[in-house]
Amino acid sequence: MPNSVVLFVSHRKAYRIIPSKLENWRRRRVAHTYNLSMSNIPKLGFFLITDKKDKPCSYENFVKKCEKFDSQKTLDFPGPTIFWNKMFRMFRGVLQEKRRKKGFPSYVFDKDFSLFPKETTFDWHLTPLNKTFLPFLKEEFRDMHNPDNKMPGINTCQLLLGHAGGGHVENVNLPPINYHHSGKPKYWVVVAEKYGVLLKEFFRKNIPSFYEECRSAELHKYFLVMPQLFKANDPPIPFHCFKQCKGDYIITFPGVFHFVVNSGLNVAQATNFAFPEWLLFAKAREGCSCVYSESFIAVSSRFNL
Repeated sequence: MPNSVVLFVSHRKAYRIIPSKLENWRRRRVAHTYNLSMSNIPKLGFFLITDKKDKPCSYENFVKKCEKFDSQKTLDFPGPTIFWNKMFRMFRGVLQEKRRKKGFPSYVFDKDFSLFPKETTFDWHLTPLNKTFLPFLKEEFRDMHNPDNKMPGINTCQLLLGHAGGGHVENVNLPPINYHHSGKPKYWVVVAEKYGVLLKEFFRKNIPSFYEECRSAELHKYFLVMPQLFKANDPPIPFHCFKQCKGDYIITFPGVFHFVVNSGLNVAQATNFAFPEWLLFAKAREGCSCVYSESFIAVSSRFNL
């Protein structure tokens, strides 16, 4: 039982952890490739993210595709303020390149895959975290050997290769943990759960059309937003930035809004876990009113909430 993870996160909103070196892992075939499409929203500093499923490919071929886009070849990231100013210009450049038909790098995920060795006593191994759900699941969903009880990307590991992930809150406000296996740094922006109402008002005010389809559009991976806009909001929305390098973990607290921007190709692995304090956040979660509501209901119905 990975008690270290659960105890560590219980009283924190988000944290970067640098553990001891892990065992080596092998490159394998990746199953699901998504070509990311970014487009302007008629509001300066906001970007809309959509994706389209592509054919499976090998890791080596994926690397070749991603080598065409490496922000560290042209940008330097000396600090948070300068970083985000340059990242904003980088996104603008991506959109211009798209108009020149150069595209944007692919994004890959596999929702039942792990690069950690199967046999290990390492306390921060992600796969055993599925056991943390057992005290909170209804009895009929507690058999982890039953494939019908798998919740992909929630109680199974999710492999991530790519560039950016839109802002969102985890399903049922579960806390996530992300391990950086290799590659270029990942930059995280996190907003604590207690600012959730302020965050919703911020998005509704700036991009109201998305709330015509869903009352909780900010919970999904629709948007990337430059965090300077959080500072400029009235009142300002507090946030934190984290730089995640190879070998680092990032853990966020239940209900935390977060998004990720990668500075180049990297490989990461993520999953969710549960602990007693999470129940308070799970019960307070407002469901959405769009197609994602089916996923929310399917997951929440398995727990004793």
